[in-house]
Amino acid sequence: ISMKTYPVGEDLFQFEPDMRLLKQRYNIKWVIPDNKGGRWMMPVLEGIFGKARVEPFNFTTDKKAGYDRWNQAITNGLAPIPNYVPLIKQMQGMSNDLKPASSQGKDDLADACMMSMWPLFPKPIVGFRILRY
Repeated sequence: ISMKTYPVGEDLFQFEPDMRLLKQRYNIKWVIPDNKGGRWMMPVLEGIFGKARVEPFNFTTDKKAGYDRWNQAITNGLAPIPNYVPLIKQMQGMSNDLKPASSQGKDDLADACMMSMWPLFPKPIVGFRILRY
C-alpha cells in the first residue's frame, strides 16, 4: 500500500516522476485513483501503468460499499489488518458514518487501505439490459 499527498500545486510537477519511480521499484498490480478529485491524473496513470491496471474509485458513491466489503473480508479472516499503529488508531477513531470521530481526526490511511483492496471485492450486479437484434 502506498499513499502520497502533495502540497497544493506541487502535484502537477511531482506526481508523474513519483509514479514512474514506484513502477520502477515495485511490481504494481493495480492503481486506485479517486475518479472524482483525481480525474486529471487518469491519462497519466494509464500511460505509466497501463489501462488494465488502473481501476478508478468513485469516493463519493463507493466509500460505504468499500468499507462494508472490507469489514466483511476482515470478519471472515480474508483481509488481515496491517499491524501499523497509525492505521489502527484511525480505524478505531472512525464513526459509523465512516468519518473521523473528531474534527481533528484523519482517515487517509484507512481509506488507502480499503481502496487498495477494492479490485479484490466482487462487484454487485446492477442490472441487465436485453439487446434484441
